Amino acid sequence: MLRFIIISVFVGIALAQFQPQPSGRTLEPPIPQLCAQRTIHERFNGKGYYYSWADPRTAGQEIDWLSGRNFCRERCMDLVSLETYAENEFIKSRIVQDKVKYIWTSGRLCDFPGCERSDLQPLNINGWFWTAVLQKLAPTIDRRQNDWSESGG
Repeated sequence: MLRFIIISVFVGIALAQFQPQPSGRTLEPPIPQLCAQRTIHERFNGKGYYYSWADPRTAGQEIDWLSGRNFCRERCMDLVSLETYAENEFIKSRIVQDKVKYIWTSGRLCDFPGCERSDLQPLNINGWFWTAVLQKLAPTIDRRQNDWSESGG
């Protein structure tokens, strides 16, 4: 009986890691077991990429930005930072090729009261920045590099 309970707990933990979790609206810390088991689908210019749409355990799930970021953080990853034109084109080609409706990037606008919270790093940056690398995005009017949705989705 004890063996059955222990096996059931491990199976439950394994299955739960791929379910959208209700968010406490804070950033989650890395979980070493999940970090050790993370999947990298492809590498490009020294970065590894996980495609949620290509993983049967997460394909078709639609979650909000913070839940997506927490999913990544728990696995020692972060949402994608499109830091160069080449990287933007690389990711865009995967989205088009796989007919993906949208992705979440690590780009975030911190221009509201409360940006000083410790879980909204870096502090007091008024503008868009990549949360994955804690760097402010360079200003641009070149829509070829930043061809994202005007509505945020």
